Amino acid sequence: MLCQVLCSSWQELRLHYSLSALHLRLLAGFMVSRMLGAAPTIADAIIDQLASPGDKATAAVAAARPSSEQEAASMAASVWRAAWPVERLRQRAFFCFGMDVLLKLNLAETRTFFNAFFSLSAFHWHGFLSARLGFRQLIGFGLSLFAKSSNEARLDLLTKGLPGLITMLLQLVPTLGDYYGVKKQLKQQRQQVAVPVQRQQQQPGEPAAVTAAVVSSSNGAAAGRQQ
Repeated sequence: MLCQVLCSSWQELRLHYSLSALHLRLLAGFMVSRMLGAAPTIADAIIDQLASPGDKATAAVAAARPSSEQEAASMAASVWRAAWPVERLRQRAFFCFGMDVLLKLNLAETRTFFNAFFSLSAFHWHGFLSARLGFRQLIGFGLSLFAKSSNEARLDLLTKGLPGLITMLLQLVPTLGDYYGVKKQLKQQRQQVAVPVQRQQQQPGEPAAVTAAVVSSSNGAAAGRQQ
């Protein structure tokens, strides 16, 4: 499935949305469910962004398209943020970590792993397969899985999962801050709005000072005539 977005004079700017855009897991059928579940959110984000330039158009028949390449890039970035919010990025990092461990297990270790996996509560293993668990819940899932595993399986998870765990933590560090720079953009917008407001607040005082000077000089001239 290909969604062509924000196509004006920049024909190369597109948003690809398909199965290959998400992380491929062993149980790929659940990936289809994830894709279909995310489709409405992404579609709403596309509609919002395509409607934004049309609101600024002066002519009623003007096409809903960005007015500059910078605006088009900003619109595309907004759709991307809707497709991959920070929580989803953290979730994906955990899935990559789990996949890295699974690929290192042999047949016997894989069977032991899934015995422990399906002995978890329905909340955990249902939520994991349907990608409904948030990152904190995934941490609880991982700890529960480790507790349910045998001593031998725990040793395998530690020895084969430690490198992937370090990689996951390094990937998560940027998500702890302003990953997409949204807060920085909002701060800049507020500063841009604040400058005209401050100017408007200063301007009313200027005519008042001029009026006071005119009145004062008029009073002085009138007093001179009376004398």
